[in-house]
Amino acid sequence: MKSLTIHNLDESTSTILEERSKELGTSLNKTIKSLIRESLGVTGNKNKESHFREFLGVWSKKEEEVFEKSTKNLRKVDVNDWA
Repeated sequence: MKSLTIHNLDESTSTILEERSKELGTSLNKTIKSLIRESLGVTGNKNKESHFREFLGVWSKKEEEVFEKSTKNLRKVDVNDWA
C-alpha cells in the first residue's frame, strides 16, 4: 500500500477534516482515506458497510455515548423470563 504526504494544506481545509474526523469518531487518516475513496467513486469490496452507508456517521460520538448509556439496561437478561 502506498503512502502519500500532503504539503501546505490550508487551515480551513485542515479544520474541516479534523471536525469530520471527530464527528465520525475515526482517525484523521481513516477519515481522509474514506473521503478520497468517496470522491473518486471507489467502492472496493462489497461488504455489509456499503448497505448501510446512508446511516454511517449520522450520530456524533457524544450522541452514540448517550444512546449506549440510555439503552444499557436493554442488554440485561432476566433469567426468570426464560424459566
